[in-house]
Amino acid sequence: MNQLGKLSTIACILAGPVLVYSGLIYYYGVNFPFLDDYDTILAHLLLPAGEQIANWFSPHNEHIHWVLRATASLDAKLFGEVNLVRLMWVGEVFFILFYLIFISSIQQRNIPWLWLIPLPLFLFQPSYWGTVTWATTSLHNFPGILFAFSAFFLWAQPKPWQKGCAILFLISALFTHGFGLAALIAVLLWEGHALYISFRNRPRTIVSPSLVRISILLVVLSLWILFKTNLTGPSGTESLETLDIFQATHFITNFIGSCIHFLGAPWITILALIEIGLLVWLTKKGLARKNPELYFFILYLFLCAALTTIARADMGPKQGLASRYRIFSTLLICSQYLGFVQLYWKKWSRLPHFFPSTLGLALLFYGYSLFVNTNNLNKIRVRLIEDRIRWIEGGDLQEYPDADRANRILTDAEKSGVFSVRDTQ
Repeated sequence: MNQLGKLSTIACILAGPVLVYSGLIYYYGVNFPFLDDYDTILAHLLLPAGEQIANWFSPHNEHIHWVLRATASLDAKLFGEVNLVRLMWVGEVFFILFYLIFISSIQQRNIPWLWLIPLPLFLFQPSYWGTVTWATTSLHNFPGILFAFSAFFLWAQPKPWQKGCAILFLISALFTHGFGLAALIAVLLWEGHALYISFRNRPRTIVSPSLVRISILLVVLSLWILFKTNLTGPSGTESLETLDIFQATHFITNFIGSCIHFLGAPWITILALIEIGLLVWLTKKGLARKNPELYFFILYLFLCAALTTIARADMGPKQGLASRYRIFSTLLICSQYLGFVQLYWKKWSRLPHFFPSTLGLALLFYGYSLFVNTNNLNKIRVRLIEDRIRWIEGGDLQEYPDADRANRILTDAEKSGVFSVRDTQ
């Protein structure tokens, strides 16, 4: 097979799991609201047009969903009414953009395409099935992850305008979900690391570019804290003060290892401990210097786990296994794999059985996750269809904690024409 043929084959393999993920949305997606969809989408669309724009930046729990709400407003404007499955497709577009930037950033390090083949098998397995059945989760997680990694990617570039674009992406991440704060902290740690290296090499240097950049980032952080405080008042301190260390440890290990939830509790904890150990090893081997955007993206994912633990651990350790969080556990697997590929691919290439074993493990993981989680997807699909039937027949909605509020929102959405229940698939 010639070089062009090999590249075409690799491209098809890299695209295969993406197409399967698209098929899951097509088959399992239901155009009917689920949990937060009532508040973040339908209630939002009931506002007058001018108020909708202001509402893009209003808080919902710990998050500000500007991408979700702006997309919902645009979708309703273009098509006359919002379609929740269509919003899931938009979420997947954000995810695919992240995927393309992710693989191109690592390929720029002159790593052969062959070693990227396991990546989509890890990344597009459906353990985070909430993004396939829940529009809010899809347009909550994927844009935020794209903005965060784009910020890291651009921050690694040398030109000032690229740093400026990185700050804009950080701000977008802050206004997309609560994990934007983790991205900002990770970039601050990046600049702190650069300042330490600079001072160690030139101890007499008083002013450095890192100090200037740290000052800019601190200004962004201060403005963000001020903005959030004015909107919601002081938050987070009560959760931190009452945090139980054992409950928090259980929660954070569940969060970090949740992508293999189908293997059971002991394996989740084992994976979490392995991932912590891998972070220590990658730090020791200098990945922060060799590929800073990847290293600090890994650190960002651990910071996401820490922030979620502070905010949600009081809801019980099982909350850390929620499907909407498993994308972060999955990304940890992918990012740490790529970190080791960068450090060791030349050595691994000399071992004849190493790549086939890695690919076999990725295929096993992908196949088992697909088998288990399509069952979960079908359960949610059936629940949403049954909820829609109950509504059409005059019964109470069950996929929202407050049935009376859900009934009011859905009734008003139908009357105003922003959402149609009876024409859904």
